[in-house]
Amino acid sequence: MPSEKPLHTDVESLGESTEKETERSSHVLVETRSRGNAAQDRGSSYYSPRVNIGAKIPGEFRTLSIHVEETKEGRTDANAKPQVHTFPPEIADLDWHELETLEVLTRLGVSEKSGLDWPMVSRRLAKNGKNVITPPPKNLPKRIFFYIFGGFGGLLCVASIVCFLSWETKLTAFRRRPIGDPQPSTANLALAVVLLAVIVMQAIFNAWQAAMLPMNVLVSRDGNVLEVPAPELVLGDIVHINMGCKVPADLRLLEVSSDLKFDRSILTGESNAIPATVENTNPNCKLQPQPPSMRKLMGFVGTLCVGGDGLGVCVCLGDNTVFGRIAKQAASERPGQTSLESEIRRIVLIICSMALTIDVIFVNLVSVAVAFIPEGLPVCVTLSLTVMARAMRKANILCKSLSTVESLGCVDFIASDKTGTLTQNKMTVVNVAIGDKLLTVSEARTAAANDGSLGECIKLLVATAGLCNDAHFDKPDGDLPVELRKVHGDATDTGLLRFSESFDPVESSRAAWIERAKLAFNSKNKFAMKLLQVLPQEKPTTSDDFDVSSDYVLLVKGAPEIVSRRCSHIMNSKASIVPMDETITDRLSAIQEQFASSGQRVLLMAKKVIRGDELPTDFFVESGSFPMEDRMLGLNFDLTVVGLVALIDPPKDDVKRTVATARRAGIRFAMVTGDFSSTAAAIAQQVGIITTPMSEVKYVKDLPPDASLESVAGYEPDIESRLVPDMRSLVLSGSDLIGMTESQWKQALAFDEIVFARTTPQQKLQIVKKLQVGGCTVAVTGDGGNAYRFFDLCE
Repeated sequence: MPSEKPLHTDVESLGESTEKETERSSHVLVETRSRGNAAQDRGSSYYSPRVNIGAKIPGEFRTLSIHVEETKEGRTDANAKPQVHTFPPEIADLDWHELETLEVLTRLGVSEKSGLDWPMVSRRLAKNGKNVITPPPKNLPKRIFFYIFGGFGGLLCVASIVCFLSWETKLTAFRRRPIGDPQPSTANLALAVVLLAVIVMQAIFNAWQAAMLPMNVLVSRDGNVLEVPAPELVLGDIVHINMGCKVPADLRLLEVSSDLKFDRSILTGESNAIPATVENTNPNCKLQPQPPSMRKLMGFVGTLCVGGDGLGVCVCLGDNTVFGRIAKQAASERPGQTSLESEIRRIVLIICSMALTIDVIFVNLVSVAVAFIPEGLPVCVTLSLTVMARAMRKANILCKSLSTVESLGCVDFIASDKTGTLTQNKMTVVNVAIGDKLLTVSEARTAAANDGSLGECIKLLVATAGLCNDAHFDKPDGDLPVELRKVHGDATDTGLLRFSESFDPVESSRAAWIERAKLAFNSKNKFAMKLLQVLPQEKPTTSDDFDVSSDYVLLVKGAPEIVSRRCSHIMNSKASIVPMDETITDRLSAIQEQFASSGQRVLLMAKKVIRGDELPTDFFVESGSFPMEDRMLGLNFDLTVVGLVALIDPPKDDVKRTVATARRAGIRFAMVTGDFSSTAAAIAQQVGIITTPMSEVKYVKDLPPDASLESVAGYEPDIESRLVPDMRSLVLSGSDLIGMTESQWKQALAFDEIVFARTTPQQKLQIVKKLQVGGCTVAVTGDGGNAYRFFDLCE
């Protein structure tokens, strides 16, 4: 037991500020310009100096006291069995959306930056139990009964018993058999054993299939960001939310990106994603309360984050969540039968009716019944699902439904995402470009070590890659090499973070800046933005006209063909800022094409200095009529190109074999990705989706837009003409899809090998719909974060 300490009656007290003396350097090159003549001063710049980052940073909340109740309970009832979900009424019933952020944190006794400490986590977990929704009453006898007798199980069980009775038995008084022919075959016994084995296998698999896999979440605890199972969350845990993840508990949002949105259709049935905010959008919430599911500053368990990222604190867990209360109400409702269960029940009733109405002796009736019953069907379905489930589980996919197997048997078209599905999702920076200067990473590292103008440009590119980045290293891995350290973040940000860290410590650069607003990367915009403000103690040693107290720096990264249209200037290899013209734009496109043709993903880095007086005074004040996302997009113009970064994501080892197997089974395999068309085509060739030389690949210009629908032949997999190059491989981009006619769509879907590049989520939906209209049964694989509606539409 811990030593006795004075107890405080408040929930948590505010901590004292801490100071750590750490010498780090920040190499962020910031463009500056005079207020009088901005165009003439674009070339001027400054560096932030070598500074003490830890000093003078205001302290965050630290847990210095504990709940009286928690401490007493820890002393007097340490060995008691945890009571699951017995949260105090004042916590369970509190309207968290009505409180200010500081009051929420104070009530829960937690610091937004460092999170809960481990002793507090242990006490709350022991007191309140795990973050799980109490399952409905198990009714174990009933469940076991249906595991055994559900579907064909009842008929098989009866048939097994009759076969046992029909087997030859010698009684003490006479040598007659109780049922059947005087000399029954011992094969009846074998049949009975086989049927019994089938019943047992079916029951075991039914029980095993009901198991669920828990998910992991990122939380802040004791100043570190780490991954913990969702059931281990406690009240007050600081949870990190990213696109594609499910919310693990009811959260009060503390920080949100301007594009953070949740799909709450599971709660409300509303298909449109709900934007998130940290401000109360209903000022009259006490007089006119909103339904819980409509509160925009809350994240609810079970809902899906479909864009952006944020930070939230756990305020309700388990049965006390909105979803938990709904589950309680629905626990007594019996779920309806699936189409497969209904079909099995219908067949069982037909077989029973036929067997019982045949006028033959009882043994022959049993034989007819057993012969009619497809005894092998449960075994075949079970084995098929088992084999598939094991194979998919190795890829972190859980197969939970018999209908999945049923549908997969009919699939004739697979539309697959690229990143993380066909590739390893391990991005690595291999090339960079400054102006028209192309360098490998090793050459860039050598240039950065020099004091020349090219080295200064490389340092700026490296700093931009590290600052305009949401990934971060796992702190316990600080002593490991960069390539071995664990990173929390998506694949692209992870690759950029490792690249930046290999030049200079990223944390020292980030410590010099305050993040005021951001727009996360998404498949619609295809770029990410961050608005930064330098810390007062980081005032640069040289500055022409940069007001450290009010001016901002906007950093942007994204698809070159998208971001370059918003740029007016470019930094060349001599560190000079020159205006963009058609020649420079064409050169950037040529560099992108050169990198992309080798299967590399290309990103353009850009920046812009924004004067403090250029922003409205209420720019950072949340407003429902003018969301932060729109405000950020309004700043995304007049940028300066910093450079290009090329990353490579190698294909998975077994993808080429998988594509070939699908083709042999008569399934067409297409790629649907948001990447540049040349990058997508190069990867498609590497994995076998495209088998023709690139010179023979067709594009939208090869599809006549005015051809009549009657004259366009549909896809015919059995005819020899499928092998001719004219109808073999096709590459289409998202911009092509916008203007395609119905005739061109029909021509496109007649190709064997198709790559859809630079597509948006809406265009992915359009592709699936067109395929289904054409009679295809479509299977989709990929990232549910940016294409969750894509999955809902496919079979």
